[in-house]
Amino acid sequence: MRKSFRLFWPVIYLAVFIAAGFMIITLSDTSFSRQQMKANAEDVVTLTADVLDSDIKSIAFDGGSAAIAALLGNNIDVTVQTPADCKQYLESGDLKCLAVLSSERLKGEIFKDIPTAIEQGYDLVSECYQGCGAAKGQDPEVIAYYEKCFQEALADSEVQAAIENMGFEVLYEDHATYQARWESTAESFATILETLGDRLIIA
Repeated sequence: MRKSFRLFWPVIYLAVFIAAGFMIITLSDTSFSRQQMKANAEDVVTLTADVLDSDIKSIAFDGGSAAIAALLGNNIDVTVQTPADCKQYLESGDLKCLAVLSSERLKGEIFKDIPTAIEQGYDLVSECYQGCGAAKGQDPEVIAYYEKCFQEALADSEVQAAIENMGFEVLYEDHATYQARWESTAESFATILETLGDRLIIA
């Protein structure tokens, strides 16, 4: 199944632009036990359950907005999101971040004082990468053209500042490197879904 997934995946990945550690988010006034939490973001949840020795149930939502809405509605206890998805809720005080899942703290005024999971004694790192893809079969010259455009854009200081303000870091990877990363990630997700078993609930 995993081999056919890679074979028929209809896109190629041109370049990655940015990276950031995921954030474990909960309601600002919540105080819950680490045991028997309901959460989303199944990959990080599995890691968290293993690290904390918790019986965490994972709920798969259709995107970050749906997961955050469920959190705000008290339907789940915690969600794992990118900095950009939860920034406005951290600024408003509706949500709080328990930990950043990166090796170092994030940049940006709203993020810089949030400790990492490692700082809190948990060996837990999970990072997200965002880039650009295209349909399979692209001319190599077209791929090279866009790689050059992305690389030049990411060298601009204003672009870098905007990226860091969202809690991300600039990370350029070319087509071949990003494609390899994506295929490795697909393998990891397949393993994670198998590991979750009946702990995964589809919302």
